[in-house]
Amino acid sequence: MRRLPIALLFVVAATQAAPPSRFLCSADEEVVFGCTLGRRMVSLCASPGPAPQKLQYRTGMPGKLELVVPPAPEPAAGTFIHSSTGYSGGGEARLRFRNGNWDYWLFDRTLRGEQGPVFSSGVVVRRTGQRHGKELKCVEEAGFGAFDGERFEREDFDFDLLR
Repeated sequence: MRRLPIALLFVVAATQAAPPSRFLCSADEEVVFGCTLGRRMVSLCASPGPAPQKLQYRTGMPGKLELVVPPAPEPAAGTFIHSSTGYSGGGEARLRFRNGNWDYWLFDRTLRGEQGPVFSSGVVVRRTGQRHGKELKCVEEAGFGAFDGERFEREDFDFDLLR
């Protein structure tokens, strides 16, 4: 009889200890973009507070980051560039940033499919100067969270990125 309350305590503690997915962002940061790419996660995290928020891209696993751009969070202006386009039955939003000789695009896309909308998100990586990039698609929990394209500089949408 005494074991039941102790077991119940462990169940309650376990359910309360599981926070919602923050990807690689800390508890006080806003998840602008987050997804899982196989065994890795990617996140774009925004500092708390009013605009201009500072942003930082992170990839890896919690406690083991593989890439952090920029090294310290910076305002979006000049670092993260927004583009978007409409498609028949959907659209696509992208955020681009550069790390050395590589350009990265975070994307969130909705297309019209035969059975309804088709959603995909991920990262496109392209060496600076090359015409086409490599697409890495998110496998679960993906896309832009509290995304406001107005807080970013804009550029023309690159339709040739994945051709």
